[in-house]
Amino acid sequence: MLIIRVAQVVKMRKVLIVSVFLAVLSVTVGFVFIQQPVLCAQTKTSLREYILTADNKPTAALTGLLHTLELSHDESLVSIVAITQKAWLRKPGQERWDLEDEFNERRKEFIPYFKALGLIDTISPKKKSYCSLVLLGATLSSVRNRFNFAIELWNQGVRFETIVALGSQRPLNAETESVATLFDYHNKILPIRADWEPLGTIPQVEIDMMKMVIDQAIMPEAMRTLPITVIDAPMKKNAQGELVRATTPDTVELWLASKPKPGNCLVVSNQAYVGYQDAVMRTVLPHEFVVETVGKSFDEDTLNCAVVLDSLARWLYQELVAIKN
Repeated sequence: MLIIRVAQVVKMRKVLIVSVFLAVLSVTVGFVFIQQPVLCAQTKTSLREYILTADNKPTAALTGLLHTLELSHDESLVSIVAITQKAWLRKPGQERWDLEDEFNERRKEFIPYFKALGLIDTISPKKKSYCSLVLLGATLSSVRNRFNFAIELWNQGVRFETIVALGSQRPLNAETESVATLFDYHNKILPIRADWEPLGTIPQVEIDMMKMVIDQAIMPEAMRTLPITVIDAPMKKNAQGELVRATTPDTVELWLASKPKPGNCLVVSNQAYVGYQDAVMRTVLPHEFVVETVGKSFDEDTLNCAVVLDSLARWLYQELVAIKN
């Protein structure tokens, strides 16, 4: 009996030692794991957290992308903005759709970083009720994408009291915004309702195109009866005296001049511009307007790395402006 009891004690001690070892090992492994940068897009309380830490340093994803592109910096936002403005920003007067993708061969290498920076996947609303839905002006395909997303959100139970269309007198592109494209009942982004018929003249500028897209769309009747505020920003002259389209801040300032009711605004964009336009709206709108910007995902098969990097450069700059303000 004594021999059996001794054997049992020895066995129990071995089990205890192994248990302690495994516990220590699991803690160690867990510690090592969380110390490694996790290159994936996670839920954030604000969009800026995708690119900047609480003390305005670059996130692991942004640091990794800058290192991959061999862009040196001192970890300050000022130095990062300076280098990315020089390396990624498109030329003055050049539109996004005119950018050639010089990074196309490295697309697969960049996509994980773009995802971790919140530049590709869908950004959805956090609430179910908003005072205003703000539809940002863009090209025909992007406006359709954005309004289609707004309809999807309504069908999912998200509600807003009014729709604000922020547009401009930008002339439509003859190729990508042609008459045939405007009247394409079977387009894959936002099909036109069967009973829709053109009213008045054919749109020649962005804001008229936006109004047409809203009128064409298949949507719940309750959403169709919402009041719509249309903001039409004129063209303006640049430093060289050339006429250029109005920017998002221009349209927002014009909207504010109409004295809109303050409240929480659901701003609808699309990727890869959600973060940048969220920063713009937060910077331009008074604090009485609580901004939440959302947008549908970017199709990886048609992704233009140069466009994404241009948007990221603008986002970083706008966050620097927001900090200074």
